Amino acid sequence: MFSDDESTTVEDGIEIEASASLFVGALLIVLSSLFFLVLSELVLSFYLFERYYVWPPNFERSFNPPPEVIHGISFPSRFTISPDGFRGDPMSKEAEYRLLAIGGSTTICTYLDDSKTWPYLLQQNLNAALGPDRVWVGNAGRPGHSTRQNTLQVEKLLGQHPEIDGVILILGANDLMVALPDTISQPVVFDDDPNGMLRRSFAVFPDSAVDSPWYARNVIGRFARLRSWHPLPLQKDGVFALDEKGEFVRVMRSYRKSASRIIPTLPDISDFVAIYVRNLHTIVDHVERMGRRVIFVTQPMLWKDQMSQSELDLLAFGGPNFFRMGHGKPFYSTAALAKAMAIYNDALLEVCRSREVECVDMAAMLPRTAQVHYDEAHYTEFGSAIVAKRMAEYLLGSKPLSELR
Repeated sequence: MFSDDESTTVEDGIEIEASASLFVGALLIVLSSLFFLVLSELVLSFYLFERYYVWPPNFERSFNPPPEVIHGISFPSRFTISPDGFRGDPMSKEAEYRLLAIGGSTTICTYLDDSKTWPYLLQQNLNAALGPDRVWVGNAGRPGHSTRQNTLQVEKLLGQHPEIDGVILILGANDLMVALPDTISQPVVFDDDPNGMLRRSFAVFPDSAVDSPWYARNVIGRFARLRSWHPLPLQKDGVFALDEKGEFVRVMRSYRKSASRIIPTLPDISDFVAIYVRNLHTIVDHVERMGRRVIFVTQPMLWKDQMSQSELDLLAFGGPNFFRMGHGKPFYSTAALAKAMAIYNDALLEVCRSREVECVDMAAMLPRTAQVHYDEAHYTEFGSAIVAKRMAEYLLGSKPLSELR
């Protein structure tokens, strides 16, 4: 038996040993957490934040506007970005051929469900003809992007992904939208700051947080910033672009309906067309230098000389710059806009001829009807399916896919 003093000493020793064990355990937890955080910082910084992403990996949105705002699309729809940073299936390691679609909103097909975009349907059509999982098609389009962003995206994404065999680009509409407002509002000023252009072209890129406060430069801070990231941070009449209910589309249409005047004649856009052509040549230069394939696609639009009132009610563009739009501003006539789009499409076709690169004249293939478009530019499910079908027919009829059949 222990005496009282001996018993107290033993109990004190046990308590001290228990306290020491708790301290060691807590210290190990803290050190393990710090090690995990440091390791995560290193790994994620290398694999995520030191790469180029047009969209943040795993970005998600859902849309459910009423049919009177956006027709021809089944809602609700899901918009998801894969861990690779592209819309569509994760990049397949088994695929024998990989294509990446780059462009603006008519490429990303924002309001359409993931399964209804033309790049995804193109992948489905090609694999239906060639066999399961033989072709992968990713989607790196983003609303508002023109050839100014696309040149940089082609260069960086193809350099980052040597496994991609070629790019498909539907181009022209957003370059035209920049050109038109110059004559009816303040002149458009191009910002050629390299870092600024990177920010407009990519959601994530190497050193993208270099100008951020110290607490926002680590992995946690950058993830927090990406959670609030928006592809088109534009607000009009209290509505943000690409909102769930499509209110932004309704607001944009109301601007055109309240136009102070309709301008019937086309302004001189030759300087802007020259910039467009220069950017197209730069894209070809990038692709040829890296030994890849480029397929240009002309831009289909609903605009035409004569339009019914129901078609006119769908229109939202062809006036001031996005950031200067409002009620009572002037807009161009649909005849003038159709002529302007034809100039851009002809310029694209001429570049294809002069550089001997591939081009699909989609503008000549699609009927200009509300069955194809829910506004002047963007596709309904029916329109998206036609684009995918025509692209599949072209690709399956040309090398190398024609040799895989």
